[in-house]
Amino acid sequence: MNYTFDGLRKYLVEHCISKKELAEITGLSLSTINRVLNNENIRLQTAFKICDALGISISDALFDEVKA
Repeated sequence: MNYTFDGLRKYLVEHCISKKELAEITGLSLSTINRVLNNENIRLQTAFKICDALGISISDALFDEVKA
């Protein structure tokens, strides 16, 4: 199953966080951040690192609204 990080994109826009800033916050490379936001395959550890740095859950990062 493939997931997209729509919630992460929305969070970044709402909080005015650039890709470069996200890379700095997480300690990940800009190319890794681009892979995440382009929905390319990433390690689960990478997703957790981003979410931990932003204080959001994986489900918040994956979905841009609550699924009923």
